Amino acid sequence: MKLSGLRVFSPEDVYRLDESHIDQAVGLLERAFSNKPLWSWVLPDEDHRRRALPIAMRSTVVWGLILGEAYGLGDPLRGIAIWAPPKMADADVDPDGSRTDRDNVVAAIGPEGIARFEAKSEVQRPLREQFMGTTGWYLQLLGVDPAAQRTGAGKALLSAMFARLDEEGAPAYHETEHDVNVPYYLKQGYEIVQEGVLPAGGPAYFCFLRQPLHTNG
Repeated sequence: MKLSGLRVFSPEDVYRLDESHIDQAVGLLERAFSNKPLWSWVLPDEDHRRRALPIAMRSTVVWGLILGEAYGLGDPLRGIAIWAPPKMADADVDPDGSRTDRDNVVAAIGPEGIARFEAKSEVQRPLREQFMGTTGWYLQLLGVDPAAQRTGAGKALLSAMFARLDEEGAPAYHETEHDVNVPYYLKQGYEIVQEGVLPAGGPAYFCFLRQPLHTNG
């Protein structure tokens, strides 16, 4: 199918990412997130954000690869979803920080930005634990290249995992600090379970939970 000259994606187009996709993934996530409220709050200086964001996004992609739950679609890459399995959303999967380049990320973001991330975690981590329980999967991020908007890339990435979670009878949890995204996630079957405003002048946040459509047995 075609839509305005662009391919329309389906769940069958989704594949598991590997190390060969890292550079493309980082570039896509830069384009997708550089002007979003969360990063504008964490790194308000645009030049600082432009330097630090690729380093932070590379670390996030590698984190997803370590967990084995990083997915993409398109060639070149058009969309990315990174998930954490149950009980792994806040797990330290890289104890010495060497694979995710933790020290470089901390240095690039700087103490003020790190403090804002820690404030975010203090608010949202207990909510994850509360609503996900022991079987919930965590959607760490969903990113679509701005050039691939309206191609169904995000929906395809979500639907591919939802089919799996429906079979397992597992819920899916996600957070966003971009209020424009709220109707989109509601349309995908999520429900808002908590909302608020991050401290220290942070943006509004929304926590979503999607229950499985059916359970085994």
